[in-house]
Amino acid sequence: GDIIHANINYNNMYTEGLNHGTAVAGVAAAQISNSNTVGVAPGCKVYPVKLEVNTSGDLLVSFSKLYSIALFLNDKVNVWNNSWGYSNAGTTLPTVITTLIDSMVGKDGKGVTTVWSAGNQGVPIHKASTDAPVNIDIPYSVDTSVSPPTYESSTSFDRMAYSLTNGIIVGACSSLNTRSKYSNYGDGLSVVAPSSNSDPWDSVTAVGSYIVCSDGGNRVANDFGGTSGAAPIVAGIAALVKSANPNLTAIEIKDIIEQSADKDLDPTDYDKIADWDISPIYTADFDDNGWSPWFGYGKVNAYKAVKLAKGI
Repeated sequence: GDIIHANINYNNMYTEGLNHGTAVAGVAAAQISNSNTVGVAPGCKVYPVKLEVNTSGDLLVSFSKLYSIALFLNDKVNVWNNSWGYSNAGTTLPTVITTLIDSMVGKDGKGVTTVWSAGNQGVPIHKASTDAPVNIDIPYSVDTSVSPPTYESSTSFDRMAYSLTNGIIVGACSSLNTRSKYSNYGDGLSVVAPSSNSDPWDSVTAVGSYIVCSDGGNRVANDFGGTSGAAPIVAGIAALVKSANPNLTAIEIKDIIEQSADKDLDPTDYDKIADWDISPIYTADFDDNGWSPWFGYGKVNAYKAVKLAKGI
């Protein structure tokens, strides 16, 4: 049944103009009765958590707040989507948080499948400066409004969900099955899901369609995307898989989503605009284990995932 908390005004859950979370929730589970769009898992319930923002709309999520959120959701959900992240170069989660998230109980005691957006800087998800190629300087923020362009770069990266065992890190592919140019890549990437396509530096044309979804106030967003849009597609599929076979554990759901992913993707890279435009630093090739630095285990396939979950 529905969980109702005293002393909370649910009318304050949506704030006009702050539509990111609404769009994410709609992609995952907008109901069939919705007159505008439908989500991946329309029969599943959404348990929204509203994160604090500053006046510029930037998230204010400290490690202690993230720990509190995980502790609160521990036995209330089976799937937890996170379409947000910390700084561009990355932030390593403290062990106490990763341990808590990986050991979350879930509503039925079988764990929580956590889904995380890979990020939109076009950089590795995880790379130590000593990893090959060694000490390579990779831009993560570029200002092309000046000539020559200026940029911030790093030799190491660490997307916060990298160290999670049950976490599914989701990159984006375009509607043409290419890697979305902004999508972070490399070690830690689980799968990709269809989303928008654009150049994070606004320097080359990156072709692809946007996601159409709910946008609050009974409106439709025709231009949603990023890995924020890709992640809730995977969260919705995780919910479908769990619904198809409630006996599955969180790690089994992750395995099914990865095993059922499609690999017929386009490895064509984008034009390089300058010597500093070096990403991706790895090739798109799938290895002997069926994993690609650009696409993870491939593009998610809800139909195949549900069939695998049901043993069909």
